[in-house]
Amino acid sequence: MSYVETFYKKPSKDLDYLFNKASEYPSNRLKHNYIEFNQDYIAASIIYGPDPIGFSLLQEKDIFNGMGRCLTRFFFPAPQTKSLMNENYKYSDGLRPECYQMLDQQIEFGNKIGIDNFFMSREDKRPLILKNICKGMNKKEYDWKIDTQKQYMVTKKSAQWICFKGKNLLACA
Repeated sequence: MSYVETFYKKPSKDLDYLFNKASEYPSNRLKHNYIEFNQDYIAASIIYGPDPIGFSLLQEKDIFNGMGRCLTRFFFPAPQTKSLMNENYKYSDGLRPECYQMLDQQIEFGNKIGIDNFFMSREDKRPLILKNICKGMNKKEYDWKIDTQKQYMVTKKSAQWICFKGKNLLACA
């Protein structure tokens, strides 16, 4: 059985190991995002089973206008069936069970330091995947919204689709 541990920023051999693994993982289309990573972050969440198998970060940057960016740099190679579907969840469930644990813990950590509004983002041509994730989350009594009309700048060079909890302060940027 896997579990998630979230901690405020600190040196972590497990996190270093996972960044390296993500940068080499064959089906990771964004390998370059994990090589020599040196961006600031508030907290890291690691999935253990019992060894480290996945992670994501909680970030807050000026460009986010006070919002916390959850599940960023997400890496978790899911077990797949022969049909390439994920073994432990359906896409209509929104997120894998471990990801809900990450999300809840990251929001709790952000709340403790005064962050009340959060978002997740994806680099896709259309918002369909994020829309399905958001819809699945809300079936589980989460209260997230998605803007399917506009992408928002989440880095100086990248606009992405977002779903958010609370107010969308990226719209004020």
